[in-house]
Amino acid sequence: MVVSQSVTRLCSAIEPGVVTAAGSPVRTLARDVVLLRAGAAIGLYRLAEFGPWVAMLVFAYGHGGATSTGVVSLALLVPTALAAPIAGPLIDRYGASRVLLGGYAAQALAMAATAVAMLAGAPALACYLFGAVTATLLTVTHPAHAVMSPAIARTTEQLVALNAITGWILSVGLVAAPAMAGLILAIASPGAVYAAGALCLVAAAVLVFPLRGLLPPLARAADQRSGPSAVSELGEAVAALIRGGPATEVMLVLAATFVTVGAFDVLAVVLGVGVLGLGGSGAAYLTALYGAGSVLGTAGSFVLVGRPRMVPVLLPATVAGGAVFIVLGVATSLAAALIVAVLAGVSRGLLEVCAITLLQRVTPTALLARTLAFAATVPVVAIALLRSMRLFRALPAPELEAAARAGTQVSVRAGTRLITEGEFADGYFAIADGLVEVTTGGRLLATLGRGEGCGEIALLRDVRRTASVTAKTDALLFAIERDAFVAAVTGHAESSRQAGSIVDERLEERSLSPEAGRLSAR
Repeated sequence: MVVSQSVTRLCSAIEPGVVTAAGSPVRTLARDVVLLRAGAAIGLYRLAEFGPWVAMLVFAYGHGGATSTGVVSLALLVPTALAAPIAGPLIDRYGASRVLLGGYAAQALAMAATAVAMLAGAPALACYLFGAVTATLLTVTHPAHAVMSPAIARTTEQLVALNAITGWILSVGLVAAPAMAGLILAIASPGAVYAAGALCLVAAAVLVFPLRGLLPPLARAADQRSGPSAVSELGEAVAALIRGGPATEVMLVLAATFVTVGAFDVLAVVLGVGVLGLGGSGAAYLTALYGAGSVLGTAGSFVLVGRPRMVPVLLPATVAGGAVFIVLGVATSLAAALIVAVLAGVSRGLLEVCAITLLQRVTPTALLARTLAFAATVPVVAIALLRSMRLFRALPAPELEAAARAGTQVSVRAGTRLITEGEFADGYFAIADGLVEVTTGGRLLATLGRGEGCGEIALLRDVRRTASVTAKTDALLFAIERDAFVAAVTGHAESSRQAGSIVDERLEERSLSPEAGRLSAR
């Protein structure tokens, strides 16, 4: 089947949704090996993130009681908060997939060192230091996984499904991680929980190892250094909060919510190990119930969608969250502890959603944009695809996003002619899914798949098409018209140099080995 030569007419002539019609995005993702690897890895990470945390608090209680537990909790959280902003620059410099792999590997080593220290009877301070390093390293996983997700998905719909699946995995982990820690603590020591966490992280690293080159580093333009720094923008946000106002008040509510999270972690250990005599496993089970309540509270927040006023929900949730702790102080029993764990978790889930929604409503747009820039409508799937390709890899972020916005996603059936040899060159095709065949004079030159493209030789050398390209299977493509493609690739020195090298290589391959050359640029 041969369709219109123009990329614009091609996009309108091809039946949409051919590739995704076979099933829902969730089913499509479930059959994707890359997704399964990433999803399983984040699930294992979640177990290693929360299970050992409970074990460390139990360990601290055994070496110093409630006071030691509170101090250790704070000591582990402070370096974690300070290190969290480092993840972004690391991802930009080394690429999300490499940072994710390196993070899992480093976390596994640190967690194993903590386990060895605990099991070998090392001084408590050494165990705490290893635990702090482990907790700090754990901060890189969430942002790296979030940045890599668009590279895993083939379409925006699949990205939405992937995010939903990831959210579900993380929510289940709030309950499963402390529950599994409780099972281990019932028969072993806190060091065994850390050992189990290390094994989970080793497995996670093995799962994502094949994905290490999925998303390369983001190129940075030399003139980007002249713009406002992240530190200065953060300083402006802090200054705005110090000046006071509605945003400051909401931030105080959020801060109080996080304080109660840490307080309950300590309270669960004190109740489980000390007051109720349930041991470390009992403390873990109480934490699991708290996580279950938080999931319920977050799920219940869906009824707030579109609600004009948040305060009537925020105030009762705040009062209820405090009241349950007071009740527990008056009537300390196993039944009361179980009920308080669930209700406190529900309060936390509602408070977080309400407070964040209020923050978005009361914060000035200019300031909010700097902290919630990720919420903007950005073609993240297309950007991830282009970043994975050698031709576009050198483009700085603004130019890369411009190229992604200029393109159009199209689905084609097997047999569709994308490019015809000898015709005028009007566009470029990046392959998001499926296979295409490259031929010249009826001779097969190459079969191309995801992350490869066709059409650049004729566009950059201003000649007619040097080969024909036909869809071998149903395929999903990202089409960029001539002017937008040339402006993007030639408007940046490093990208232009890279494009010239690619064209020269392809032409040389074709002249030296026309039977076997991999002609990625036509």
